[in-house]
Amino acid sequence: MFSGKHKNTAFFSPLNQFSNVCQMALKAIPGFNKAFKNFLTNTLLMFALLPRKVNFTQLEIYGNHCEKTYRSGFSKRFEWVDFNLELSSHLFGEGDRKAIAIDPSYISKSGRHTQGVGLRRLIC
Repeated sequence: MFSGKHKNTAFFSPLNQFSNVCQMALKAIPGFNKAFKNFLTNTLLMFALLPRKVNFTQLEIYGNHCEKTYRSGFSKRFEWVDFNLELSSHLFGEGDRKAIAIDPSYISKSGRHTQGVGLRRLIC
């Protein structure tokens, strides 16, 4: 993807930090071999870098593996909550309070589908 002479530039330091943080969180989760941990780290990095919709075909185009490899990698059971808790404890320390935020932007919000919005009836 990039030539070897650019590996020490400032462009790669955030990418290396991201990869290192993911690897450290994956070390704390037992039951996965090194190949799967590298696969997952590289896939998460591509999720962060790809500018458009990410699916297995896009991962095949931009990644190092074929579509079948990505499909079989994601068919394995993986505890995302444990991974996210490891990431948060590594990045933010062992605090007593943590919050999980979910972005519901994929939910349709127009017209009658919006919760609490729609035809209004007058209450007399």
